[in-house]
Parts: sequence; structure tokens; C-alpha cells
Amino acid sequence: MLTLFTIGASMYFLYQYVNSISFSLLISFYFINLIITWILFLQKRQTIEKISWLFLFVSIPFLGHIIFLLFGQKYKFRISRKEYYKKEDFNYEEKTKPKFQDKDIENIMQKISKLSHRSIYDSDIEYFSNGAYAIEKLFEDLKNAKKFIHLQFYIVKPGEVFEELKSILLKKVKEGIKIRMLIDDFGRWALPWYEIKSLKKEGIEIVIFGKVYFPFIGSYDGYRMHRKIFIIDGEICHTGGINIGDEYVNWSKKYGFWIDYQIKIIGKGIRTNSLLFLELWNSISKKKLDYKNYLNEKKCQKTSQILTIEDSPETDESLVEWTLINLILSAKKTITLVTPYLIPTEKLIEAIKIASLSGIKVKIFIPGRADKKFVLIGSEYYSKLLMKYNVKIYRTNNIFIHTKFGLFDNKYAYVGSANLDSRTFFYQWESIQITNGKIIESFKNEIKEYEKISSLLKNSDFKRNRIKNFIIKTYVNILTPIM
Repeated sequence: MLTLFTIGASMYFLYQYVNSISFSLLISFYFINLIITWILFLQKRQTIEKISWLFLFVSIPFLGHIIFLLFGQKYKFRISRKEYYKKEDFNYEEKTKPKFQDKDIENIMQKISKLSHRSIYDSDIEYFSNGAYAIEKLFEDLKNAKKFIHLQFYIVKPGEVFEELKSILLKKVKEGIKIRMLIDDFGRWALPWYEIKSLKKEGIEIVIFGKVYFPFIGSYDGYRMHRKIFIIDGEICHTGGINIGDEYVNWSKKYGFWIDYQIKIIGKGIRTNSLLFLELWNSISKKKLDYKNYLNEKKCQKTSQILTIEDSPETDESLVEWTLINLILSAKKTITLVTPYLIPTEKLIEAIKIASLSGIKVKIFIPGRADKKFVLIGSEYYSKLLMKYNVKIYRTNNIFIHTKFGLFDNKYAYVGSANLDSRTFFYQWESIQITNGKIIESFKNEIKEYEKISSLLKNSDFKRNRIKNFIIKTYVNILTPIM
């Protein structure tokens, strides 16, 4: 009653002493703010994300609300996870009985397999530790294609890598090889439209994902397709962090030395990646493809096991986030994470802290050079935060590292397109591969190489004046959750 009396008295005072038009505007704004805030808090989002938007409403009234309505809306085609698992591509996952030598690893992967509804396959996996070598091997396999080529990637830029890819594809299409390309529209902005039209004219089928109609941009345009999947004849799959651009092979002056990786899969482990391409193609292309015609895996030596899982904004929960937390909390001795962007969610931070304080040795590698400086600031902030919990942070020496993988107990690992940030978990189509077996030796050797080109961070590396620290803390805590 007292609260209602106070509100009523305040409104009467405003009405008596303020211009009636101003009063009406004030009341209107109050109810607009109330409705938008109500909408925000009813949505299923991270708590920190809601707080960030609320701070924006308070800091820049009206403009903050407009920004939220234009760019802050959730993906409009969300479905329940139960509905998600009814998609046609799940029907083509095979029931498998992979051979594990370690019971603990089998339990971990089986648990994630049940969670994701994806199967674990025996496969052969080859690891390419630098972009130039990875692109070279990819192009070799493309040249040897006999039936079809399916390419899915986020970024494609004009340059020497694109010109060589185009040359190979034009030659293959003339040989009668069916070629399909799935490209994210935001990621292809640097590539002129006439290049796309030229490739289409030659007979290459191209579907553009998430077209951005500038300047008519909005929330939906923030949801991007970030996967990198290259399928040749249904027998070979290349996947990892590499897109089509000169920087990925160190031919770009702007980015300097760039570290990246790719893996090549042979065997049944290709299947889920093929299904991910086909499902997304069929969802946005007018020409539907029959799954059965493109699942042509060949026999392999079965040196490793692999489980591919995907993530997208189509559901409220992030399967990749769940998986990484699962992997971290299942580790018994060591955890090594490599990421270009260390801006983890609250849940991921808690998992890392629990692991470290439980006596597990946790190491994280971040870049010492940025492709996006505002993201590097966030990575350094979270590095300093995690160092308080005995996590060792290594920063490469003036080198940008675009690698995304984690190694656990030197026995099992994940690789893929996923970064350790909220955008990856809630705004993008991603895929990662969880694996063990012979391939783990490659990851162990790669970590040793990263240690040679990195420095262990100390608290003294973060000395800044109070004002700068305050600005960075404000930026990271308020803006990064909604970027």
C-alpha cells in the first residue's frame, strides 16, 4: 500500500508541476521500458546477457531499447530439443560399436553420444598443423574427386587461395563432377558478387546462407553459419578452423604469422559431417538432395574414434557448451585448451575453476596478436581472472593463433570450429569432433610446439592504471555477453 501511495503521489506531483505533454511522454516511456524489460526477462537467455541489456536500457534510455529491438532478438525459428532430434538427418546415423581401449574414455564419449543423438565411429584421422599444408592437402583431394564435392565455410575472400580453389573447381565441373557450395553471406562480403555469379554460370551450385540486405539489418543477421566442412565423394572430409583466405596460409601482410589447423577424416566418421551439410542445404535450397546418394564412406584402419556434434541457435541450450563442460569435468589430471577468443560463459568459467581447484593442471593458450583487438582485450581480462584459480595462461609471442581444440589427460580431445565465447554457443552454427586414439599423439606434439612459441603470463603482465582497468572491466562485463 505504501508503495502504491508513493507512486501515485509522485505521478500527481509530476502532473501538477511538469508540462502535461512531458508528463505523458514520461509515462509512455515508463510503460515502454516496463514492457521491453518484461519481454527480456521472460526470454530464456543467460542471466549475464539479461543484465547487460538491462544496463544498456538504463545507460542510454530509448536508444538502448531500439538497439535491443533491432539487434537483440532471439532466433525466431527456435524449436525444442525434442523437435530438433526429429530432423531427417538423425535417421541416417548408424548404430555402432566402436572399439575402445580405455573404459573411461568410452564412458565419456558414450555419454555425449546419448546427449547429442550422434554416433561414435571408428575412423582414420590426419592432423595438419598449419594452414598452408592443410590447404595443400585439401586441394590435392579436390583434384582427385570422382563424383561430387560439397563445400561449406564461413569466410571466403578474394586472393591467391580463392583463385587456386576456383581454378580447381572450374576444372572439376567441366569433368562432370557435381559441386555444391554453402557460404555464409556475412563471411563472403569481401568477395564480389560477380565471382559468385561466374561460378554459378559455370554450373557450380551455390547457396548463400543468411543473406544480409544492407542497410536493412536486424537481429536475425547476427546468427551466422560458422562451420567449415569439405566433403569429397562422401569418402574424405576436411574440417577444422580454416576458411578460404590468404591469411590462413600466411600470405597476408595485415595478419602476419597465422597459426591454424585442419583434420582429414576417412571412414565412417565422415557421416555426421555429410549429414550436417545435407540437412542445412536441404533447409535453404530449392533443390533437395537425397541423403542416401551422398553417404559413401569407405573402409579404414580404424586408428581413432570420432564423435561429431553440432550446435546452432535453433534450440535454447548450447550443446557445444554442455559438451565442453562435460569434457572438462571428466578430466582427472590435465586440461589444455587452445582458443583465439577466450570470452567464456559463466558456466564454462565455473567448470574450469572447479577443475583447477580440484588439483587438475589447466593450461590455456591465447593469441599474442589479434585479428580483432576488442576481443583480445576480453581474452586478457578473463585470463587474469582464471589465473587467480591456478590456471596457467600461455600467450603466443606476437603470433595470431586461430586453432580451436582441447586435450584432456592426453587421452581424448575435441577439435572444430567452436571458440570459447557466447557467440559460438548461442549465435552460430558450429560443429566439433570429439576424438581419441592414434590422433592424440598429434595433439600432444602440437601443444609442445605451442609452448616453444609462447610465454607464460604473470600478474605483472596486466599492470595498467586504474582508469584503464575500470574501462576494460566495464566493457568486458557489460558488452561482451551481448556482442
